[in-house]
Amino acid sequence: MTCRWLEVFGKSSCISCFAIWTVDGCEDAIEHVNHLARRFINRTPQRWGLRLLREFDESKEIEETPEGDLDVIHRKVNYLERLHDAIHRIQDSVASLAGKQSTLYQHADAAGCMLTKHIMIAVDVAARLRAGPVEMFEVMERKLFLYQDEPI
Repeated sequence: MTCRWLEVFGKSSCISCFAIWTVDGCEDAIEHVNHLARRFINRTPQRWGLRLLREFDESKEIEETPEGDLDVIHRKVNYLERLHDAIHRIQDSVASLAGKQSTLYQHADAAGCMLTKHIMIAVDVAARLRAGPVEMFEVMERKLFLYQDEPI
């Protein structure tokens, strides 16, 4: 069996090494993807948004990117999207093996929703930063960032 590795930020994870044609394999794969996502995000949605802003701001200190490097955020989005794709592949297997009403399917759905939320927060932050500092501060002041809607 050929493994497809998620290699981003020096972290790799073999998603296809799980036997997602069995319920137990799906359960293990869901736990693994969920673990990778939680370890990568490692914050509440509010702190995730603030972390993205901070890391973008820190990228301005690098001589090559005095205006800031949006790739800092795009790399994070790409990694989370890979995890999101993996959870959807697993979720499809669970739907055919155990049904959409199963607890395992709901667990996979919750992991997918968590990933979607954090991806959208990162996309929102990147869009606001792309619009410029005035837009970003205005949005922050009016509490219009997606992460600002989330409980602390």
